[in-house]
Amino acid sequence: MHPLKDWLVKNIGLKFLSFFFALILWFYVNAKGMIEVNYVVPLEYHNLSSSLRMVGETVDYVDIRVKRREGFQNQSNSPQMNAMVDLSEAKTGETVIYLTEKNIRTQNPVEVMRISPRAIKVRLEPVVTKSVEVVAEVVGKPAKGIVLKGMEVNPSTVTVEGAKSLVDQLHKVSAGPIDLNGAHKTFSQEVFLKLLGKEVRVVDHSSVMVRVILEKEQ
Repeated sequence: MHPLKDWLVKNIGLKFLSFFFALILWFYVNAKGMIEVNYVVPLEYHNLSSSLRMVGETVDYVDIRVKRREGFQNQSNSPQMNAMVDLSEAKTGETVIYLTEKNIRTQNPVEVMRISPRAIKVRLEPVVTKSVEVVAEVVGKPAKGIVLKGMEVNPSTVTVEGAKSLVDQLHKVSAGPIDLNGAHKTFSQEVFLKLLGKEVRVVDHSSVMVRVILEKEQ
């Protein structure tokens, strides 16, 4: 028998056992120092068309479990990791987006074991504009014997912009309030429009001039 072949055949069981233990040792050495950690990371929405607007409740954070080597920064909220959703292909209506390790961005080499929630819902509506009335609000009472005759608002209307379902429900924007306590004659005052929230905004003005007309009580 050829010497090399004879060496390979002889004690083949022992050689296989040695190889098996060597393989176990290799896995042990490479796995040593690896730990699993949970992080709560911010979820960012990118590349949304300017003609669309997110409405309703959104998921702003996700919980992820990763396997990483010991020695990396261990915080419940890691500044070196976040999640990102690309909305460049999103359409009007409700969309279900499934999160995978491709949605996780990190500066350190990690293995993503779990993401929660695994799927999120995003509801998108077209952005529309609309002209609505400005209504000035007042508080307090003028001086004794003086009454509020009326108010002139300039401009009397403003343009609002936002998701269609929200803009359709909007018919006025409030300004003020204007304090009437002790007032005894007609006066003008600049007052700011009240914020409408992050989903609807006034596009052409932040304040209006209000002429408050006061007269003696008849």
